[in-house]
Amino acid sequence: PSKARPPDLGPPHGEVLMSQLSLEGLVRERVSLQLGNKDFYEGEVLDGLMDGRGTYKFADGNRYRGEWKAGKKHGTGLFTWSNSD
Repeated sequence: PSKARPPDLGPPHGEVLMSQLSLEGLVRERVSLQLGNKDFYEGEVLDGLMDGRGTYKFADGNRYRGEWKAGKKHGTGLFTWSNSD
């Protein structure tokens, strides 16, 4: 399995490869990643970057669920803030 990781978010830790599809030399995977900064990403990656649909859970409880392109939020998505009063 490849070591897929989003840019500038720390090393991956405990990733689980769920499925894999090769597209003309690029690899699309569905992964669950626990990142070194305690954030968590579950969704699609393409050639090691978040790409497609996925959910990013921040260590502080905030969450983004939606579309990604080349490692960045892109397209339609929903950002939910945690209730940290």
